[in-house]
Amino acid sequence: MKIESIGKRIKKLRESYGITQKKLGEILGYSEARISYIESGKRPINKLDLHKIANIFKVSVDYFLSSPNISYSNHFRAEKTDEGKEIIDNSIMSDFEEYARKQIKQ
Repeated sequence: MKIESIGKRIKKLRESYGITQKKLGEILGYSEARISYIESGKRPINKLDLHKIANIFKVSVDYFLSSPNISYSNHFRAEKTDEGKEIIDNSIMSDFEEYARKQIKQ
């Protein structure tokens, strides 16, 4: 699998959760630029980082490495406004951040 495909899937998950590159970087202890490079395929991602991201978004590592038809859980999904924009409630974001940090510690 090409690193560009993995990066696109990371971006798709991150956006579906309403999480910015900056916020994902903060959770993982990375810079926003590093997340951007990974998502654009300009920087390969190592196994440990891929496992961390999979744990955060409650998907199997296989999601990144296999068919794009695999579905995933989306417990922390953002709400849609009347204008169609996605928003994420601060309490949901807090729950997501707490969950994500616990997943990284495992």
